[in-house]
Amino acid sequence: MHKTKKIGIFLCSCGETISQTVNYKKIIKYFNDLNEIPVIEKIDFMCKPKSLIKFKKKIKDTKLESVIVAACSPELKGSIFRKAVEEAGINYNMLSLVNLREQCAMVHKEKNCATAYAIDLIESNIRRIKLNQPILSKATKVNQTTLIIGGGFSGLQTAINLSNLGCKTIL
Repeated sequence: MHKTKKIGIFLCSCGETISQTVNYKKIIKYFNDLNEIPVIEKIDFMCKPKSLIKFKKKIKDTKLESVIVAACSPELKGSIFRKAVEEAGINYNMLSLVNLREQCAMVHKEKNCATAYAIDLIESNIRRIKLNQPILSKATKVNQTTLIIGGGFSGLQTAINLSNLGCKTIL
């Protein structure tokens, strides 16, 4: 059995880019009615410094253990949200990013369809994040000795290049 995690959902309207197509009031009502998610909040422009401060404060104040951010593409702003949750005391693997902008708002013209799909995406991320465990990082010393097999031109040039970089080379 998995311990129930305290999960928070944060919705970014990206100005009005997402909220023009996705009905955030319906999403908030849907998840509030489930009584499973203690925190669900809409924050405008979550990637901006003032919003990130509010985001981190909410995580700390409510003692969340996992966070779902429903916003734009993870490739675009994912590193900002990862850093923010780590600064709030949550392991980066306990963050799930939902791409509402490119996967809902930009592909659905009908608001009800976009909203229903957004709910599906968030629900699937809730199920996934319930199973996630923190990933612990560990520093290890790297042996920088390189064995080069082959004494031809390429092998000799590689040995010279690595040697110039300060790596011990064995030819």
